[in-house]
Amino acid sequence: MQELRQELKQTKKELRATIEEYETSKQEMRAANEELRSMNEEYRSMTEELETSKEELQSVNEELKTVNHELEEKVEELRAVNSDLKNLMAATDIGTLFLDRELRIQRYTPRIEELFNIRQTDVDRPIDELTHHLDYDTLKTDAQDVLESLTPVEREVRSEEGEWFLVRFHPYRTVTDQIDGVVISFVEITRRVEAEQELRATNEALQERSEQVQALSEALTSAEETERKRLSQVLHDDLQQTIFAARMRVNHLIEARDFSGEASELATRTVELLDEGIETTRNLSSELDPPVGDQSLRDSLEWLTFQMQESYDFSVELEAKGTAKTTDKNLRHLLFRLVRELLFNVVKHAGVEEAALFLAEEPDRLRVVVEDEGVGFDPEEALSGRSGLGLVSVRERIEMIGGTFEVDAAPGEGTRIAIEVPWEENGGEALSQT
Repeated sequence: MQELRQELKQTKKELRATIEEYETSKQEMRAANEELRSMNEEYRSMTEELETSKEELQSVNEELKTVNHELEEKVEELRAVNSDLKNLMAATDIGTLFLDRELRIQRYTPRIEELFNIRQTDVDRPIDELTHHLDYDTLKTDAQDVLESLTPVEREVRSEEGEWFLVRFHPYRTVTDQIDGVVISFVEITRRVEAEQELRATNEALQERSEQVQALSEALTSAEETERKRLSQVLHDDLQQTIFAARMRVNHLIEARDFSGEASELATRTVELLDEGIETTRNLSSELDPPVGDQSLRDSLEWLTFQMQESYDFSVELEAKGTAKTTDKNLRHLLFRLVRELLFNVVKHAGVEEAALFLAEEPDRLRVVVEDEGVGFDPEEALSGRSGLGLVSVRERIEMIGGTFEVDAAPGEGTRIAIEVPWEENGGEALSQT
């Protein structure tokens, strides 16, 4: 019994311990269950987040597909633009060389291969390591100057084959306006240079011909003036003296003999005719050799207005701006003769008794204008040489010394003729070359 009690007591003790362990295990199981439940909630939350992330990834994937498609379109557009640029550069036949900031080759167009000994493997090589077929030793120096100063440079250079090229240097600017190198273009200008050379030669020939024409014009004016002086001298010294001597003899006959009737009247008429002849030769001598001399053009024109009034009872109103005094005697004589010829035309053909004459002296031009309110004429017919006014010769004489001749006229509306000739300020010689 004692042993049974002892065993029972031991068994109770072990049962109590077992119950305690069971309670402890139960609590631990309950805690573990709570943890599992919490983890299950977390897993469920993570699953929901994963589902959300999956949807977001799908959305991002769709956006990436769209962006990728747009990028493919852009790449295709860039490819097409690049192809267009290559064809454009090939079609324009312009050689273009792209250098970076260290003047190393980055790109070039096909035409460059004709000017430089260059291959595709030469990309990234310095430009001064390549040889070329141009008579141009300062290419690298000009490129460096453009890179430093950012100022474009142009050069005309010749190739070994005799071709001419216009070489342009420009800074290479990025889309953000950053300087990233130099662009060199080579434009063939052989035809233009040859045309310029031909034009220069033609201009030199024209200049020489113009000088010859000018010399001829001056010689013609001088010869005309000499001949006029000679004729004036003949009229004054010979013809006028001869007529005067005849008049004196007729007067002696009238005084020595007793004329009556028709004889007396005839002798008197003869004296009158001789007086008219003396006056005519005097006027003609004065017209052939007017007092131009060393005086100014304005003074000569003032004398001409007086002469027109005395000889033809024709009034000329002169308005002058400046004296137009020049040391070019030929110019003074020429302008005087031409103005007198224009005034004679007014007297003969305009049907008026007065005209206006304007003289304007400017720093580089001398302007003379003759105006009237007469019957006028057709300028086209007059300048064709069919009218008999002599305007063609006047225009040619003016144009020979580099001047201009303008006619403003119409039938029944009067006439205005303007002459402009080159002129130096302060009384210098006329600029007779065109």
